[in-house]
Amino acid sequence: MSPAPSEADGTQAERDGSGRLLTVREAAQRLAVSAFTVYGLCDRGELPHVRISNAIRIAPTDMAAFLAGQRSGGADPSGRPERTQERPWRPAG
Repeated sequence: MSPAPSEADGTQAERDGSGRLLTVREAAQRLAVSAFTVYGLCDRGELPHVRISNAIRIAPTDMAAFLAGQRSGGADPSGRPERTQERPWRPAG
């Protein structure tokens, strides 16, 4: 058996930075949108975030969950049928 990694080695997320909280600018770059758009997503509660003093930070796992919820064209992971827009009733004539 190989020895367990010491605490000094840290987790994989700590080593590669994937577990680090993202700034609004970093989140905007990953989403290919403006920082203003990310602030709006956070303000509307669409993108989970934490506020540390005056700064907004986004967890990479929250970013991944947000992106997964934005997918379109595939099957809905919830199993619900896709909603279709109903056409208004028009009288024959």
